[in-house]
Amino acid sequence: MQIIKRNQKKKGFTTAIIVRCLSILVLSTIIVLTPSLSFQSQTSNGSKYSSGNGANDNNSANNSLPIAVFPANSKPYGLAYGEWTAKWWQWGYSIPKDINPAYDDTGKNCVQKQNGPVWFLAGTYGHPVNRKCNIPAGKAILFPILNSECSFAEFPKLKTLSKLRMCAKTIQDQVTTPNATVDGVSISDLQKYRIQSPPFNFTLPQNNILGLPSNITTQAIADGNWVFLKPLSLGSHKIIFRGGVQQGRADILAAGSSNNTSTNNNNNNNNSSFAFPTGWDFETTYDFTVKNNDATIGYSRYASDSSNQNQIIEKQNNMLTTATATTAAAAERNVVKLLADMVSNRLHDAVNLLEITSKDPIIQNVTFANLITKKYMGIPSKIDMEKRRIAQDVLARDKDIRNIYFLTPNADVYFGEPFSYQQQLPKLNYADRDWYKGVTATNNTYISSIFMSASIHAPAIAIATPVYALQSNNTNIKTAKVISGYWVGIIDLPSIQGSIKNLNLTNNERIIVVDHNGTAIVNYSPSSSAAINNTISSNKLQDFSYLSSVKAVRNGNAGSTFETVNGTKILSIYQPIELENRFSGVVLMKPVT
Repeated sequence: MQIIKRNQKKKGFTTAIIVRCLSILVLSTIIVLTPSLSFQSQTSNGSKYSSGNGANDNNSANNSLPIAVFPANSKPYGLAYGEWTAKWWQWGYSIPKDINPAYDDTGKNCVQKQNGPVWFLAGTYGHPVNRKCNIPAGKAILFPILNSECSFAEFPKLKTLSKLRMCAKTIQDQVTTPNATVDGVSISDLQKYRIQSPPFNFTLPQNNILGLPSNITTQAIADGNWVFLKPLSLGSHKIIFRGGVQQGRADILAAGSSNNTSTNNNNNNNNSSFAFPTGWDFETTYDFTVKNNDATIGYSRYASDSSNQNQIIEKQNNMLTTATATTAAAAERNVVKLLADMVSNRLHDAVNLLEITSKDPIIQNVTFANLITKKYMGIPSKIDMEKRRIAQDVLARDKDIRNIYFLTPNADVYFGEPFSYQQQLPKLNYADRDWYKGVTATNNTYISSIFMSASIHAPAIAIATPVYALQSNNTNIKTAKVISGYWVGIIDLPSIQGSIKNLNLTNNERIIVVDHNGTAIVNYSPSSSAAINNTISSNKLQDFSYLSSVKAVRNGNAGSTFETVNGTKILSIYQPIELENRFSGVVLMKPVT
């Protein structure tokens, strides 16, 4: 690795650090850092949209910003509309009923569990309300006019995600005449904002609003008519919304789908009504004040592209300048830590996605194993299309997963998506792989060391999770769990590589991302050729385990050190990433004089 010595004036060095730190704060709009436990529904195209703000940066006057709604096909703060609606449901179900904003007549509970760039509002059950609360400046606002949700916990008779999806859709189809105004201005074309969520998980607390036992975790799909406002100006605002419901028809549909006793016996019971629009068709009014709040400024795990972007960046700039004046190394450590957080979140998102989809009943059987042949390196392309569609959903949802495979218990490839990757595999059986040995030894999700992938012909990480066969519905029959195969995603982190390129590194600086063995999956320097940076080295893996900085991150340590590489003295700043009790890491290397 060639590193050229450089001299740089202190002022220029300080400016470069500020620019770089600002770059990573802004580029976080590109990275999806959500702890999402869901995958995109088949109606989503998975495209990367740019969510412009459509609002001015002038917050000084009340109502100085135009009322702007995020387009239905946009990705506010890096997440699709449906993913944000799933987060709304997770927020609503996580709050006990006695402090839940949905059952609050005054607005006193408006702030419960509000975090991130989006502020959630809820409707009202059984009667109109007028709530008053304060919202921090720079927050987008998401609320349902009316919405519906179906989960396996509420509807035990439903056994597949497709049935949950149809359940939510059928109930939501009974919603009529959605209306919403902001500061007296009606929001038009609200039918365009009918959004179905991807599958998501939620866990119920004590005294939960469904009236079910606590600590239940279940999977759900939701549907609804939503309004997603871009951040409003400082000052007072009023939001009013209401929808109609074909009452009798919605009650029948809800009761017919569920065998939850409280739902069947009394659809007007508060404990069982939160999932259905019935009873929520009363006018909700929010009188609120948007106020400056410095606690909302700074790095967020979600992307930050609000209408107050200039103001936010200015405050971040002041913070970074102060940090740089104290010590330049501290600012560089911030950059490395943020990158490490990004890598960690991307890998954990992929793990969550694979674990959830592995539990789909469609995935839990291997119906056509007898059709596995070396001709296709698995089953033919048009066989078991339900499984393939779920794999395609996963790939659309997470761009860091390059391909996905289902393997039989003995490590033969059952199928892969895209099929073109499956067909060009060099062999049928992968029992020799580190990830197969790891997942079979632990019977738990296993994240592999970096290896040269036979399918993408580049360094990659495999995430393998066991898939258990469907069990008998007869609760009197006790059967041991049987593994029907393994769900495997091949990861090469293109989102991280793209983000590093936006860091304004100087030609002599380099960033590497290494696994617990010290092998690089990302190795980027502006001075290297585009081909080397894009493929790292398609012919062989690169080992950096000899570096003191890499040894440190493998031991779980963060910090900086001076070391010599190819005769050049460099400052290495490093941050570990903990994955399954092992440490990977990010290292920034910069020459010193």
